[in-house]
Amino acid sequence: MAKISTEAYVKIALHAAKHALARVDGLLIGRVENDVIFVDDVLPLFHISTSGLLLEAACSVAEQLVEGAHATGRAATIVGYYFANERETDASTPAYTETIASKLCEANGVECLLLQLVNKALSGESGELCVKATARDQRKNWKRAVELEAEPSKEAAERALDDFLCAEAERNIVDFDDHCEDARKDWQNAWVSQA
Repeated sequence: MAKISTEAYVKIALHAAKHALARVDGLLIGRVENDVIFVDDVLPLFHISTSGLLLEAACSVAEQLVEGAHATGRAATIVGYYFANERETDASTPAYTETIASKLCEANGVECLLLQLVNKALSGESGELCVKATARDQRKNWKRAVELEAEPSKEAAERALDDFLCAEAERNIVDFDDHCEDARKDWQNAWVSQA
């Protein structure tokens, strides 16, 4: 089982909505308690490329941010990876995402999630969350479906997302690609939790 905060859910969807014609990727930040993975936040990474050097740099900065969270008394670690394909009808999982998620599991010593934003469900008309979660099975293949719940509720997460999309807030989401172009841009997107 896994749980995703409304803030994390909204950031993933806004990242995909801003770059609707591009593949997007990011890191899941959270904690593991009693075999439940909690996704408390996300760090949007890319909408242009997932080159090895940029990914390594982004992960290094993300690890520093997580260490900073520990210093303030919050338990946080990288608990997975998210992605959205560039085409609305593409429900495939690119092999590179599985490789990255596996390396995150091994590097952090925790079981991780791989979240896929289902572009067709972004409209909110399906009545389901627009993300699906998988984890590794006993053979370490990303095949095991994971029940994903929104906190505090699916309805609250969908309502918050609708409010942000109606306000065209996706224009303001910043990923690591954007930050590399202009270092003044905050790719942690703290404004989402303050709105």
